[in-house]
Amino acid sequence: MKKFYLFLLIIFNSFEVFCQDIFSGGESSDFGFIEMTDEDDLPVELNFFHVSLNESTVLIEWSTSTEINNDYFEVEKSVDNLSWEVIGTIDGHGNSSTKLDYSYNDDNLNTAVAYYRLKQVDYDGQYEYFGSKKITTDIQSLIHVYPNPARGIINIEMKSVDSFDNFVLFNHSGQKINTSKSASISNDHVTLDLSLLEKGMYYLKVNGLTKKLVVY
Repeated sequence: MKKFYLFLLIIFNSFEVFCQDIFSGGESSDFGFIEMTDEDDLPVELNFFHVSLNESTVLIEWSTSTEINNDYFEVEKSVDNLSWEVIGTIDGHGNSSTKLDYSYNDDNLNTAVAYYRLKQVDYDGQYEYFGSKKITTDIQSLIHVYPNPARGIINIEMKSVDSFDNFVLFNHSGQKINTSKSASISNDHVTLDLSLLEKGMYYLKVNGLTKKLVVY
């Protein structure tokens, strides 16, 4: 019986030493704990990312609370939330632990719906996305045609465009009207002579937007 108790005592002492090696981080053990580091922290901690409409301009705003190796931001835009294009680049502040505010204005608003997202890029080329945010506009308010109804000269103005890239006039049957001799086009303004057109309903398509026009 004494031999049995002695055997148990040896086993217990061996197990106690084994446990001490494990949980004390002793070099004699192959086991240990995984130490969590700050390497998994996000390079940029965003406070908010907002998109708002101010008449014909979209204001994109965001704020950061911390930045680590932050090279720059890219503001991206899409009309279908699938295909994106870069519309602006804003420099980051590298490393910062204070609140920083950023903003960007999109003055080229010519669709009823637009999506915006933010791409943050590190100095080493790694990146992450924030967004996307949807904005809805009153598309008809972007085109101003006057007078309408009209008979002679009309004026066409379009907000938030640099130029009239695509200007087409159709009759009620969908036939294209030749306006090469009756239209005078500048950067953001068109004058059109309707005096030779028959009375009726017409459709004016400018940069992908359509406006109804009545000739009397």
